[in-house]
Amino acid sequence: MINEMFNLYGISGYEKPLCQYIKERIKPYCSDIWTDSMGNLHAEKIADKSKKTLMVGTYMDEPGVIITKICDDGYLKFETVGRIKEEFLPSTKVNINGKTGVISLKAIHLTTKKEREVPIKAEQLFIDIGADNKEQAKKSVQVGDYGYFLSDAVEFGDGFIKGRALGGRIGCLVAMDILKKDYNCNLHIVFAVQREIACRGMKTALWDKSYDLCIFLEGYKSRLWEDGEELPKSKDGAVLVYKSGDVVFEKGILERIINLAKDNSIPVQKITAEKAGQEIFAEDNGKNNRCVCMGVAVKYPETITQIANKKDIESLKLLAEKTIREFGEE
Repeated sequence: MINEMFNLYGISGYEKPLCQYIKERIKPYCSDIWTDSMGNLHAEKIADKSKKTLMVGTYMDEPGVIITKICDDGYLKFETVGRIKEEFLPSTKVNINGKTGVISLKAIHLTTKKEREVPIKAEQLFIDIGADNKEQAKKSVQVGDYGYFLSDAVEFGDGFIKGRALGGRIGCLVAMDILKKDYNCNLHIVFAVQREIACRGMKTALWDKSYDLCIFLEGYKSRLWEDGEELPKSKDGAVLVYKSGDVVFEKGILERIINLAKDNSIPVQKITAEKAGQEIFAEDNGKNNRCVCMGVAVKYPETITQIANKKDIESLKLLAEKTIREFGEE
């Protein structure tokens, strides 16, 4: 399913292709399924309305580009959409309306010393789609069209996979798997849009909503500490977050999840995250939602060539399922 999802794009603001894919595959397992005005995909699995309701949140979108100008010589100017480091863009391939393009930069021998000393910015770059002039380029591309990065899913080494948008794709995969199982509680799954743009989708999805527990699925980048240790680390298990930006999670909940992991031999690594994510909108919506964040370690998260490990994905699936049973069926 990850391979299939890699062939679908979901750029922030236009997640429809991936949304439709997910919707078709989870429909048999849901009591109700709908898309809100923002584009978030909601799926409910109702056991008994008198029982507890847990929310699982993940996201569908990914970074991309949007075309801002078609030049006289046929090159395309663009701006980035979402969280992507611009210095990694040169020589990257993109797909725009089925047309492959290459992100290019002025040849180094034509640049000045000053230009070479400053970090690369998107305004210095252009996309080459093989057009000779503006008229030829406009037959395939218009200003405002989206482009998504081309990076195939490849398995290598000891269970590693590489590709683009791994954090979101893994979260979607785990959430879809959760829906296939039955629980003695009610589930509300949110596949959010526009995570890459200030988490706008989840803010709308959780507005004025109350749950017994909110579980957020994410990809977490490895931080290199002063002593040289990487944390979290691929192949060391699922990630459980104790503090996310200014959000500090309830200690009692975290301890119970750690005990669950120990009892079920699920490898878990505890971390603090530098920035808060989608969970902040569950914490701050005035409904006293209790939250927990879990996920997998993802290398190079702000590039198109991200890496994660399949063993970590399995650990996350088990941990999320056990957490739902523990807190939903108590």
